[in-house]
Amino acid sequence: MIGNYKIVLYQQKDNSWGAYIPAIPGCHAIMPTRDEVLKELECVFSMIAEEYAEKHLELPEDVELSIHAR
Repeated sequence: MIGNYKIVLYQQKDNSWGAYIPAIPGCHAIMPTRDEVLKELECVFSMIAEEYAEKHLELPEDVELSIHAR
């Protein structure tokens, strides 16, 4: 289910990893490794999806991303 959304994945200065789904407010995670952050993001996404379902709401549509790197 998370595969339908774009994920932004980044490494922080302390070498931990962050990830978030821009289309879904509050859907983010920070963990020590890349694999762990993706697993945690999946858990967060599942909890948010359950909340939407309980409220009879549809999840937001995915968003366009424009990444600018220096």
